[in-house]
Amino acid sequence: MTAGKENIIYIFEQLPAGAGGPTGPPGITLHKFDLTKRKLDKVMDGITAFEVSANGEKALYRQGFGGWFIASTATLGAPAGPMGPGGPGATALKTADMEVSIDPKGRVEADVQ
Repeated sequence: MTAGKENIIYIFEQLPAGAGGPTGPPGITLHKFDLTKRKLDKVMDGITAFEVSANGEKALYRQGFGGWFIASTATLGAPAGPMGPGGPGATALKTADMEVSIDPKGRVEADVQ
């Protein structure tokens, strides 16, 4: 469970092993609960990671074994016609182009001091 915008809570439902079948979505089903309306809505299936921004406006998530996406929390789970991966209004992060360089020796020396 995690908090979103005012009066919104996101609830994670873990799917039992094999529930999605061999081709079904792995991971978690994401639901949104509106405390004002006292209404629970299914947002999407196959979530493997999910974080909401501090102001509740955006969400960072990973769906299945695909990429990472950023979307407005207002469009999460919105019905849509043809849509790209990640859902309506989602922007895919280009993680394949990311590089990280580390200096393990320098890190150890910094921790010792």
